[in-house]
Amino acid sequence: QGLLRKTQSLNNTINQAAMQAADLLEQHDDLNRECTRLHRLVDGLSKLNQRPDNSAEALKQQHASLNSFHTGMERMLLPVSRVVNRGISSQGDGLQRRLLARMSMGTDRRPAVLNETTKRSLQDFMRFRHQVRNL
Repeated sequence: QGLLRKTQSLNNTINQAAMQAADLLEQHDDLNRECTRLHRLVDGLSKLNQRPDNSAEALKQQHASLNSFHTGMERMLLPVSRVVNRGISSQGDGLQRRLLARMSMGTDRRPAVLNETTKRSLQDFMRFRHQVRNL
């Protein structure tokens, strides 16, 4: 019975490790897809900026693109925080600030995901987005 329990425990450990590896591979694929989406989005925003248009329709398109960029960044950073850091609450006030702070610091499990320049740029973007949303 003792050997059977040890064997079952070992099988459970192996199954959990295999599931974690599969989860990480799935996470990797999700991050690659999101990164591709963000690159397309940034390219589209760059093209919009090359031909300034202050019409209501163009401004709506830019607003939608900026919101999509923000959502895409969260979709990339939250899973890293959840899987690698073993958690960050995805609710509550200050989620974006906490997420940027965590992702700009290295841990014993991973290097910093965001450098200081990127962190400051994203903080500026968050302030801008907040101002636009509260007009």
